Formats: sequence, C-alpha cells, structure tokens
Amino acid sequence: MSEKKIRVVFQESGGGWGNPLLGQVFDSDRDVAEEEIAELRSLVERCSFPNNTIRDQQLAVDVSGFELTIQDEDKNVAVTGDMLAADKNMRELVNFIKKRSRKKLLE
Repeated sequence: MSEKKIRVVFQESGGGWGNPLLGQVFDSDRDVAEEEIAELRSLVERCSFPNNTIRDQQLAVDVSGFELTIQDEDKNVAVTGDMLAADKNMRELVNFIKKRSRKKLLE
C-alpha cells in the first residue's frame, strides 16, 4: 500500500466554445494500481505550481485547456492551464493522466 494518500482530479476541455468538460479522478484510496500511484506521485513532485495558472492569454480559443486539483498530505493545489503554456514536467503529468483516463463527464 502507498505510504501517503494522494487524490488528483483532472478535467479537460476540448477547446473551442461549447465543448463538454471531460475528466478523470485518481485516488490512492480507490482501486488504482500501486505502481500507477507511485508514478503519479513522482510526476506531481517534479511539478512546480508558481501561480496556479499555466495559460497563454494570447492563444486561440480552440486550444484545449485543463484543470488539475492535487490533494495530498503536503499540498492542496488547483491549477488551470493549457498544454502549449505548460512546462515539460506539467505536460508529462497531464499526458500520464490522459493516457490512463477513460473520458467521462464529471459531475
């Protein structure tokens, strides 16, 4: 069992106007493989969250955006961003989550 609890909520918009918000929840208390939680935790630890916004305001409206909430024993962070403005570590975290996500509407 993982030593520390972690919960990550990921929401992604497809870009453009009127696209639904899709997402995924990773929670160490749920049925998520221990190896995936360990990798997720490692990716989170490499990320920096300087101002909780990672977005280029000059970008076109069709760029997909994301919202990411990370809760563990050390942090409670909410980040809004897009992949074009995100740094390498944040892109790796978002891509990890997207690969393992089954897209669904979050309530």
